Amino acid sequence: MSVDVPITHSARRYGFLFWPAKMDQQMQRWIGNETMVPMVFEGEAIGNKSVDWSRRRIYVGFLRTLAMRADCTAFRITFRNGVGLAVHGV
Repeated sequence: MSVDVPITHSARRYGFLFWPAKMDQQMQRWIGNETMVPMVFEGEAIGNKSVDWSRRRIYVGFLRTLAMRADCTAFRITFRNGVGLAVHGV
């Protein structure tokens, strides 16, 4: 299962993946109350990333988000057992 979240200007500039409040339950189902989650970003394993539940964000690195194609308007987040979260620009 996957969900799309828009890429905001702040997300691209500062390297965060933000999700809206309505997605909190989905994220909790996928990663529980964990503070660290393994991630794959654009096909590259980037290791365990810290989850900021209070601000609904995960830092993936500004160099990675700035390097994404300019026509990408959303992050597609997919949960994979044993891998964690996979994120691709769409």
